[in-house]
Amino acid sequence: MFCRRTGWLQVDLCAGLERRPERTDRTKAVADTSLERLFRREDVPVREKCLWRLLYETAARAQEVLSLNVEDLDLDNKRARTVSKGGDTEWLHFQSGSARLLPRVIAGRQTGPLFLADRRPAPARTPAAVDVCPVTGRGRLSYERAEYLFKRHSRRISRNGLTLHQLRHSALTTLADANVSLPLLMGKSRHKSLRSLQRYVHPSAEAVAAMTAPTTPPPGVVGTDTQQDHRGLGLVTAFLPAPRDGTRPHPRTHRRRPGRRPRPRPPRRPPLRSGRRHPRHRHRRARGESVTAIARHLGLGRSTLYRALGEPHPT
Repeated sequence: MFCRRTGWLQVDLCAGLERRPERTDRTKAVADTSLERLFRREDVPVREKCLWRLLYETAARAQEVLSLNVEDLDLDNKRARTVSKGGDTEWLHFQSGSARLLPRVIAGRQTGPLFLADRRPAPARTPAAVDVCPVTGRGRLSYERAEYLFKRHSRRISRNGLTLHQLRHSALTTLADANVSLPLLMGKSRHKSLRSLQRYVHPSAEAVAAMTAPTTPPPGVVGTDTQQDHRGLGLVTAFLPAPRDGTRPHPRTHRRRPGRRPRPRPPRRPPLRSGRRHPRHRHRRARGESVTAIARHLGLGRSTLYRALGEPHPT
């Protein structure tokens, strides 16, 4: 791209390259009931509960929520000011669940990081002044520590635990299942392009099953796929080779009414089975007709007719 902007290349070297197919994981979204049970567990500290609910209700990135300060909160309007991925300052809107837990996490503090670590940092690893609480002296909760705690507490849902980013996937999937419009989804996720939003929004299996059940037509309705398949099956059967007995199933027998037995078409010409049942060829042979003429009239081969007459086939 730099060479093209500066004019060093006259021909685009990437014109013949194709975009690699993107492989998406549609199992990242977690059910609402499983997350609600996780949020209500009594053995989970208040800090973790508040962080998880805030991530889920705002559908924000983990780093955006962990970088919040106390002065960035607007509890009356249930929103928080954050710096997004591209450097823009935007609002994160949360719900009543996080609004009830945030005062317990703040604990009367006026400034400093919103989510604090469990202990004070060592002198050799002192963070920046903006990441240290002036009241308690503890540093800001790191992403690695928050990720580790969430995986440890979520092993009841998944064997290897969940990630903090899955809360963002789950929130956007829940909103998509609720038929939220696309502009509102982009405003909630704060994505700039639709292609980026498509990696997050995937209808859940429950939503697809609920959508499929009401649209299933009742049996016997004209125009259903079952009858169309029967028409196609009858068309294919018409071009199949006939069985050895000379019968051919009629295409309309595949669209018969329930309980009615099909009536096969009669054979065009009775098969040559024995001289006692079909003596016509013997009478014609006795009148002096040639085997070739009799076989041509009956639609048989000369060898078959010679075997039926019991005469030796001339070599």
